[in-house]
Amino acid sequence: MRRKDPKGRQISNAYTGWQSNDGCDSHPTFMKLVNRIENTFSEEVLPFHGITEKSGHRMKVKVG
Repeated sequence: MRRKDPKGRQISNAYTGWQSNDGCDSHPTFMKLVNRIENTFSEEVLPFHGITEKSGHRMKVKVG
């Protein structure tokens, strides 16, 4: 991924608040992680606090 945007990666690592456009957020492994986080919250965390999808609550992780 560094090869796709090496200059941008240097800038994003320099504490500028700017993020590289290297495609990391669309990588299949990363998307699998995001889906697991969403499912864990929907199936474990929110029901523990009495919040269900029936009540209209659904956590959506914004990527990119």
